[in-house]
Amino acid sequence: MPLATVCTPLAAGATASLNDGLTMPQKPPTPAPSILPTFLAGPRVLLRPMEMADIPSCVRWRNDPEVRQYVFSQFPHSETEARKRIELAAEARDRVELAIIHRPDGVHIGQIGLHLIDWRNRNCFYGIIVGESAYRAKGLGFEATELLLGFAFGTLNLHRVALDVYEINHAAIRCYERLGFTRESVCREARWANGRFWDIYRYAMLDTEFQPGRTDQRTKKPSTRVKSR
Repeated sequence: MPLATVCTPLAAGATASLNDGLTMPQKPPTPAPSILPTFLAGPRVLLRPMEMADIPSCVRWRNDPEVRQYVFSQFPHSETEARKRIELAAEARDRVELAIIHRPDGVHIGQIGLHLIDWRNRNCFYGIIVGESAYRAKGLGFEATELLLGFAFGTLNLHRVALDVYEINHAAIRCYERLGFTRESVCREARWANGRFWDIYRYAMLDTEFQPGRTDQRTKKPSTRVKSR
């Protein structure tokens, strides 16, 4: 099950450098066209800016029914649309779009980002896709998210990061709750899939709640707490 959340409408300890001097081998299924410059680096994943050579992978993932069932856009995704998205991210100052690279083999496995950044109120939405099925359920999305949260709260000085996730995306929900996100609200029966309606959960984390290095919490029972207004 892919870890995929796309925002509506739609770490500390992380290192950032223009070039960490690493040379990565490239292997199938989706060799990274370039893993440098590295933007954020963790033990097993690197996050770098999106490149035009990433387009085929992005289009394949977003048109894959296994991935698409967990993202908010249900329309076909074209190379033209993917190109515009990358160009927009390169110029915009209200979003950050990064490719997720598996560090040991250099494979481009997904994408992650911050969207709708509100600089006045210091908040944003978060989204992630781990598109390569062979790299799911290995904690790589967890590590990438922790890196990006460290950047959001530390470098960008944001106060709040929010996300929306379908109730059927159990893997993503477990990941977010292990990271320390709080479920704040429920949009009841807001998603039609597999012949029925499903809820959408709104999760958020404040800068004061971010605790990097929470990977030892994987066995902790997920919280079902709903925060009332």
